[in-house]
Amino acid sequence: METQSFSRYGITLLRLRREDNEILRSWRNNPYNAMQMREQAGRKIGQEEQKAWFERIKNSKNAFYFIAHYKNKPIGCLSIKDIDWDELCGNPGSVFDPDFADENPIIKFCCEFASHDFYFEELKLDFTHTFVKNSNKQAIRYNKFIGYEHLEKFDENGFSYFKLSSNKYFETRNAALLTFRKVYDDTLGL
Repeated sequence: METQSFSRYGITLLRLRREDNEILRSWRNNPYNAMQMREQAGRKIGQEEQKAWFERIKNSKNAFYFIAHYKNKPIGCLSIKDIDWDELCGNPGSVFDPDFADENPIIKFCCEFASHDFYFEELKLDFTHTFVKNSNKQAIRYNKFIGYEHLEKFDENGFSYFKLSSNKYFETRNAALLTFRKVYDDTLGL
């Protein structure tokens, strides 16, 4: 699949490009973001490491990375990796520009809804699964809000395992969008 862009809910997801590397690295290296990422575990990512990572993922058939744009401004990276095409599942992730992240929390939901629409509608996945750091209460509440089910705890690693079926996602997303539309009228393009 060669999807280069996908738009929903006022969000445009553009496929990650080489020229996005530095902005993504700056978001990943933000101290708060770095502590939440399982593979990063709080450490800083250097330029060469970021470039090497991009070279590994750029042509992957089992991963999609997008830069999310709101009002033509890059605000985060949303991804799905480790796609198992036999089981029709993958591991989503997101990291947001720390300067934008709390500007309007509904926009973060719109980013996640747009990306999950892509995963379930375009990629035709049956479910997604992810790990969330136990101390990241905001992310745990957020994942539960969009329908993720908490399945197990991995206390030795400090992360919890969550799973979301496509049916549960669409049910939860539709209810949330109804509420958002009532509250935000049409100002967000929902």
